[in-house]
Amino acid sequence: MKNQTISVIVLVGLFFPVLHAQEDPKQLFLRAREMQQINGGNDSAGAVELYKKVIAILPGSSEAHLRLSEALMETKDVDGALQAARKAAELAPKNAEAVANLALIEYEIVAKQPRRSATTAKEAMLAATKLSPDDAELWFRLANLCEMSSDGHGALNAWLHLARLRPPMLLGDQPVFLVAYERAAFLAFDLDQYHGLREACLALAQEPQAKEQHFRMLEELARDQVEKGYLGHAEESFAILAKQFPEEPSVWQNIALVQRQTERYQEAILNLQKAQTIRHDPQNIVQQAYCMMCLGQLREASTLLQEFISQPHTNKHEVFLDHARGLLTSSLLMQKRPNDLLQTLESWGKIPDQPILAGHHSHALLQADKMESARIKLKEGMTLFPNFLIFHLASTIPKNILNGDLVPNSESRMALELLALKSSAYLFAEFGLWEKCQNEIITARSLLPIHDPELLLLQSNALSSIGSMDEALTVLRLCQQLAPNSAIIQNNLGYHLLENGGDIEEAALLIKAALAQEPDNSSYLDSWGWVLYKQAKFVEAETFLRKAIEINPLSPETLKHLGETLLILDRPEEALEQWERALAFAFPDRKKLEEQLNQLKTDLAKKKLEESEADSDSTDDDDGWLQ
Repeated sequence: MKNQTISVIVLVGLFFPVLHAQEDPKQLFLRAREMQQINGGNDSAGAVELYKKVIAILPGSSEAHLRLSEALMETKDVDGALQAARKAAELAPKNAEAVANLALIEYEIVAKQPRRSATTAKEAMLAATKLSPDDAELWFRLANLCEMSSDGHGALNAWLHLARLRPPMLLGDQPVFLVAYERAAFLAFDLDQYHGLREACLALAQEPQAKEQHFRMLEELARDQVEKGYLGHAEESFAILAKQFPEEPSVWQNIALVQRQTERYQEAILNLQKAQTIRHDPQNIVQQAYCMMCLGQLREASTLLQEFISQPHTNKHEVFLDHARGLLTSSLLMQKRPNDLLQTLESWGKIPDQPILAGHHSHALLQADKMESARIKLKEGMTLFPNFLIFHLASTIPKNILNGDLVPNSESRMALELLALKSSAYLFAEFGLWEKCQNEIITARSLLPIHDPELLLLQSNALSSIGSMDEALTVLRLCQQLAPNSAIIQNNLGYHLLENGGDIEEAALLIKAALAQEPDNSSYLDSWGWVLYKQAKFVEAETFLRKAIEINPLSPETLKHLGETLLILDRPEEALEQWERALAFAFPDRKKLEEQLNQLKTDLAKKKLEESEADSDSTDDDDGWLQ
């Protein structure tokens, strides 16, 4: 049997060539790698042939197609390289190197053929940057591709991402991240993209190698921020400029302006004093006095203003002089020094007719118990300045009572005393002196029951501001009784209930009634959105809050509410965006929101890292050369 078997094998060999053992694809692959220029070889064409043999044996190897693409590029066969790169990316769509290789080849083709559409290359580069978010070269090329395809927004995002990476790369003699920020700033300006412009300007101005043009860009941005009401961001911009130009008084003045808006009056005074030591400016004196008055330092403010007004002034200072006169007379009224005020007005002689001085003159006469003179001045003011507060309030008093005609003198006197107390209450409210405002209203209500819902609404605001929430609710209830159909009272009472543990259903009915009267009132829309939030109707809440923002995009309160709603809806990135928009403005509890925002950023970064690690562990992409 043994001999017979041998003879059969011999016979087969006579008719068929001997089958050599199949070549080892791994050995072929390694030999090809050594032959590539990228690895120090000098036979890229030979490498191409070996890679083709590997692919014939293992057609599903993404790695083999990838290296074939490299070798073909070395031989200048761009079309072949592109075909191989596409196959490699198709076989391993999550392989960062394969996808990046395809994108770079697409980019090279577009760069050499300017008339060719950059769309395909841009899409390939976008896919590559998603897989390799820290590869600066990819982002640089993506930014260029976006500009080639007139995609300004895409280019802006790419330049900003590249700049944030801060790669140790030079473009000419400049760090590439500085060039990227400069390009982003110009694009953001052209596209009216505020947040991109702000990021770029802040970054450029804080670099050690910042240029004069970078500071000019930041200054222009800061002034625009003030104009648009983005005072929170404006303060940050001016603070950076103040570090660079500490001897420039305008930056300290602008920082003080923001601090005034956020009721940080003592800080504002210090910065105004800095500005004044650098260069005398009447504006600084007037603003310091205003801040002192808001702090209740009325006597100190009066002294400062009297000294300022008594000094010689040029015509260009007239506007500050008018402002100072108005503040001084306000301060004297709040100090209950009517005779000093009347003497001061007399010492000024003939001054232009101004509603504030006419109003304060009438108010001082009432405080000084000079009722007949007060009646004369009130009638004049009601004709000349009917919209100024004290004259408006006087117009609501029946003429016979105001004139003392056919009524007891005590009744007429009572009406005038109440007019003085009401005017004082509103004056204290203007400077945020809420306890004094409350005291004036208490005195007024002790003289006569008040049936004026507006004054009671002011009292509820005063009580809320000093933390007397239960008393504020009591006054709001009285307002409701006096004016049950007032939209503002319905909204204020409903919102008070929402924020202070009241009945949500009652709050909903009140705010809904207010909104029915004024469906486009942004404050009422915000309140209704907050009702829906409290009722766990988050999708509906988002709709109304977004409508409120469309009408009034400058409300940090609404932006905060929308952010909280989006967070509950598990859309933290969108919540982050809304909170960042809110922080553009200046408001008293801005610091608290800033802390919440930073915590959310930390949580998002942690989540992203965990997802990235999980995705890396579960990937089925090409880990080695063999697939």
